[in-house]
Amino acid sequence: MTSENYRDLELEGLKDTGLQAFMLHKLGRENPVRILQASQSVIDVLKGFDPPLALRTLDRLVETMGAKFVPFLQQLLKHDDRPIIRARVLYHLSRKDPSESTQRILNQVLNGIDHPRVRASCLSGLSRVRSKIPLKHIKSHLLNEDPRVRASALELLLAHDIKGMKEVFTLLLNDESPRVKALAATGLWRLGDPQLLDLVRDAEEPNLRRSLLHALRETGRDMKARTLLMDALGSSDETIRSIAATSLTKVAETEDIPQLIARAVRLPGRETKLEIIRGLKSVDPFYTARIIHSMIDRVDRRRDPRDLSSLITMAGELSSDLDLEQLSSYLDAGDGRVRANAIEVIGPRLRGDSRLRLIGALESEFPRVRANAAIVLWRAGYHIAMVELNRMLSDEKAVKRASSAYALGQIGGLVVESKLKRALEDSDERTRRLAYQALAA
Repeated sequence: MTSENYRDLELEGLKDTGLQAFMLHKLGRENPVRILQASQSVIDVLKGFDPPLALRTLDRLVETMGAKFVPFLQQLLKHDDRPIIRARVLYHLSRKDPSESTQRILNQVLNGIDHPRVRASCLSGLSRVRSKIPLKHIKSHLLNEDPRVRASALELLLAHDIKGMKEVFTLLLNDESPRVKALAATGLWRLGDPQLLDLVRDAEEPNLRRSLLHALRETGRDMKARTLLMDALGSSDETIRSIAATSLTKVAETEDIPQLIARAVRLPGRETKLEIIRGLKSVDPFYTARIIHSMIDRVDRRRDPRDLSSLITMAGELSSDLDLEQLSSYLDAGDGRVRANAIEVIGPRLRGDSRLRLIGALESEFPRVRANAAIVLWRAGYHIAMVELNRMLSDEKAVKRASSAYALGQIGGLVVESKLKRALEDSDERTRRLAYQALAA
């Protein structure tokens, strides 16, 4: 790559590819026109990244720039011949631009490139844009030796009228691929054959169980399916819990909201709780907020800090229906979990002098409380927050150093890079891991 490429993108003097990726994302956020004008230079930079970094950078640019990034994606598809990059470009194209132009590109690549990863991405993309390909062309891909291609072809088949396809789906139930098996069971369900429920009930292999639980969102209000999904929420496998949560909210109605929120409160894992709330907001945001705030009142009266802290975290997913007055009372809670979660949820919504009440939290005995307060205060322009994080990063207690590494990772940017690099040498494994995750993000 030439020095002119670096000048185009304000990357002169940056030899570290991680920093180059950070600056590209920053430029995409602040000056997207510059990215498009210097598209060939951006492509050359991305081609110099290893695949994982190139993918992360590409994903962030797409997230930041949206549909206006489509012309760049079309160019990247021509100039970066790495299959893993091409597959991701096709995925983004089909999501951001489900037009006839994208359909033509997908068909051209499908017919011109024989790599299974790229071919699978083409087929999934054609399904995403609802392309009506003749069934005879889809069937040939169902026999492909690569399971990714077979599964993607089956996705595309399911986007068509599947009358008369029962024999095909029954045959594919014997496929060795969990995803193919689950999609075949989905096809049979649509044709009135309930084998999917029995397969879920009997599945022991984790990957197969995950794929089948994902397919249960096809079942609508079927009570047997809902029972299977509710049972799966208690799984020790976080991925299975997440899939069950998403599938349940896809078929939920307003009357289901209290039961699902009550179940979410006691679930292990923060992300599964939040996934349930995100899903329920799409069902009825006002009623979801009402139930959460009502439960906070009830839990507070029975003095249950574990459930209270969970509900406060879940309330953070609400927007206009969030009761700030109710939650602000927990900014000074005696329980560390409750106070830390309240600061995380309410802190960013505080304005003006009301933020000053968080400065006292920098002296809390609970490291998470300090860390969360420091994040909010730093973003609001209070430099005392960084002073406290530096102090915590040098503390003899590992839990404080880990909390500081977490907060620095949340703050991000060049201002914390040297501190996180220092944390990579920490004697505590969790501190090192948090620092590495922050630098790799």
